[in-house]
Order: sequence, then structure tokens, then C-alpha cells
Amino acid sequence: MGGVGTWGAVARYPQLFAAAVPICGAWDVADAPKMTGVPLWVFHGAEDPNVKVQYSRDLTEAVIKAGGIVKYTEYPATGHDSWTKACDEPAMWEWLFSQRRN
Repeated sequence: MGGVGTWGAVARYPQLFAAAVPICGAWDVADAPKMTGVPLWVFHGAEDPNVKVQYSRDLTEAVIKAGGIVKYTEYPATGHDSWTKACDEPAMWEWLFSQRRN
């Protein structure tokens, strides 16, 4: 439940994070305003049979609507194992480690 845990940790303890990368996760969109201070890069496989991709789509939209900064990558023809592709993205690692807390 890494993606769910990532969303949950950012919603509950946003002051602890400079950035977060939820991968194939879900969370309550009502918590989106709590996450606006943490830059996010969300990844999900379009064909995920375990966690519906719509969760990531809806959360991304809700955080952006609340004023947050979110990058979103959806892999077509990819199931639940989207973390392999996400972790193979050099740009994601560069982005993640360039973030700083205020």
C-alpha cells in the first residue's frame, strides 16, 4: 500500500515533506487542501486492476484545484506495476532530490 501510504502521510504530516511521489495510490479527495504545500509527482498505470487509475486522476485534479503543484504521469497499457517505470524515470529522481522544504 505504498501509494496509499504516501498520500496519507502527506495529508496527515505535510510539514515533514519537501516532495512526494505517490505511485498507484488512492486517498480521500477531501484531504486535497492539506496537501497543497507539498509538490507531488503522481504515477499510475492506466490498466491497473488493483487500484483504479481514477483515484490518481481525481486526487491530482483536487490538489491542483486547491492550489497545489502536481505533475502527473499515466502509463498506458500498464497495470499495477507502474513503480518499475516510475523508478526508471531519471527526471523523477532529479525532480525529487531538487525539492527543498521552506
